[in-house]
Amino acid sequence: MNRTYQNEYLRRVAIDCVMEQLKLRGEVVVRARSIDRHDVIIKDKDIKIRVKFSKPVKRSRIASLHWEFTKVMHIQKLWPRDVFDSYILVGFNSSDIVERVWKILVDDDIIYRKNQLFIPIDGYSIYNKYELDILINDSSSFRWID
Repeated sequence: MNRTYQNEYLRRVAIDCVMEQLKLRGEVVVRARSIDRHDVIIKDKDIKIRVKFSKPVKRSRIASLHWEFTKVMHIQKLWPRDVFDSYILVGFNSSDIVERVWKILVDDDIIYRKNQLFIPIDGYSIYNKYELDILINDSSSFRWID
């Protein structure tokens, strides 16, 4: 599988995961158009969300594995400023399965001076407070109507 195809596949999976998680939380969500800079919108609240994804990365021999999210900008660096309201970061494992999800508002101080976020795979980090629980859709209750 070439890299471009894999990135597009992971992007689609990440957006679908975010939409499913928001629907399980009772939100009315819509996928954005291809010309929009956001990926998902919570329709009744007019909240625009940009989805970022990453697989485990190891940049040096010393550093441990981490998820790397690039081009994460604070609201003061965005133009127009209301282009989206928050980021939802999706961390895949090495088998392309969603392992963790984080929600960070664009005006949060954690992204004020950075445009890259490195979240360690193991151990405590300052990003733990942004982590969302992954809800499971119990499809075992699904039955065909007789």
